[in-house]
Amino acid sequence: SSGVFDWILMIFIMTAEQATKQFGAEYFLRIPLPDHTEIQTSLQVSMCFALLCWACVVPAVGLRLLIKEHEKRQEQEQQSVQPHQQQRRHLQPRTPTTRRDTRAVGLTLSSYFSLFAFVLIGGFLSVAYILIAMSPYNSHLPRGVFEAPMLTKEECESLLKRAYAAAERNVRNILADSSNNTTAETGTSSITNQKQKHILQEPKGWQKGRHKAYTTTDLNLVTDPFTNEDRVWLTQRLNARMAPLLSRIYGIPHTSIRANDIFVVRYDTNLEGEGHEARTHLKMHTDTGDLSFNVLLLNKFKGGGTRFWKTVYTEAGVADTKKDIIDRGGYYEEPFALVKPTLVGSAIVNSATIQHEGLPIIFGTRIILVGFLNVDRINPLTGQSTGLNWWTSWLCAPWLSAKMLAGKRVALEQERKHANSKSNIGVGAINSDPRALSSEPALRESSWQVKLYHMGYSSLRALSDVFAIHHFTKLVRDADARDYLQALDQHHNTTTKSDEHSSWFAGQQLALRADGSLYKEWATRRDNVEKFEEL
Repeated sequence: SSGVFDWILMIFIMTAEQATKQFGAEYFLRIPLPDHTEIQTSLQVSMCFALLCWACVVPAVGLRLLIKEHEKRQEQEQQSVQPHQQQRRHLQPRTPTTRRDTRAVGLTLSSYFSLFAFVLIGGFLSVAYILIAMSPYNSHLPRGVFEAPMLTKEECESLLKRAYAAAERNVRNILADSSNNTTAETGTSSITNQKQKHILQEPKGWQKGRHKAYTTTDLNLVTDPFTNEDRVWLTQRLNARMAPLLSRIYGIPHTSIRANDIFVVRYDTNLEGEGHEARTHLKMHTDTGDLSFNVLLLNKFKGGGTRFWKTVYTEAGVADTKKDIIDRGGYYEEPFALVKPTLVGSAIVNSATIQHEGLPIIFGTRIILVGFLNVDRINPLTGQSTGLNWWTSWLCAPWLSAKMLAGKRVALEQERKHANSKSNIGVGAINSDPRALSSEPALRESSWQVKLYHMGYSSLRALSDVFAIHHFTKLVRDADARDYLQALDQHHNTTTKSDEHSSWFAGQQLALRADGSLYKEWATRRDNVEKFEEL
């Protein structure tokens, strides 16, 4: 028995060691984060113990009680029938034992079925309780918002210079293309591309239509003319600081982290031109992928900040009537955190499924670095495993809900292609902005695949909204920011292996199926094949 116990314990440790790796700046954390190795081992032991009890102990005790109850019932029936048998023995020499035994056997089978149903339901509820209440991946992390330093002030200034230079290259490239297309009749250049016209509007060189569902002014680190040196510079800092932080918070391996979109966003109040008022804020939304982050690069503004919302499922709210809530589906939204970092270079990290909004700035310019991240079980480009374990994937409600949403988007596009094979509406929706596909009211969820994915996504989101703790945590004091970053850099340079890095640029702009396999590339990736081949 000792050998069997050691074997089971070895399996627990081998599975759990994929979780938390040593974090080089643990000393600077104000709030203790979960020890993922210990927690995953504890969850496995608790789940095995619960299943063992429901599979062995409860049936054994239940069978013993059933047998006693059956014997007691038989004894009572025999005592009630015996006097009548003695009086009528001369008329009925054979007693009706066969009929009574048949009825007793029927009752016993019914009792067995009730015991089986009780054990099945009880085991399921016990496992569900362990996964929901005891697992931090479903109780503490799904609706948590975390703040920690990511870049120094000097590094933020350097990244801003690189973004401004990329915007200038955009302008020069457009003007050069227009000069090459000079008309023979007039001898003047013309710009007919609407996208190019938008780029030449203030602020010049910045994209204004890359995210159609949520208008932003931004520059992507791959498709816009950043240099390879710019990406290498940022990759070094993301590998040394962002990847270890995400691994420490969420218990995921570095190799499972893949950025699907990294871009620099700006909000302005002093611009002229059509649509500039919409670029002072961003309305409530959820991000695509599993995790998202934003880093404050420029704080020369007033107002702003990121407000996070939670969904409350109830019959009545504080300021709502019952009719209002029922008309909206029995729930309402209320904010639970307003995050306004004061330190340039601070990063906000959260699950992509949390609803949030960028509040309007009333003066100046706000610039942030934004990343939409996927936590992959398999690498969509190579098909190789990333080392992500079950606790942080299939048994994690936010991760699973993101996969349900991905499956829904793919099913919706396939349905639209089937309905109208000549239309290419779905291609632009997924590739330019994956969020747009799930927000179009004209789409009818008619197929059973879409309904199934939608039901799974809605149920898992509601599970996190109801049972998860909504909170904001500032992990590092502002006074310790530089020491914290230095500790992470030193730890990265001395311990990280070359094959343990995350994918920040090469795996961007991919649409995946629910199982994590590659479905298609975004249109912007296909239009910039040569840039991705250089990565």
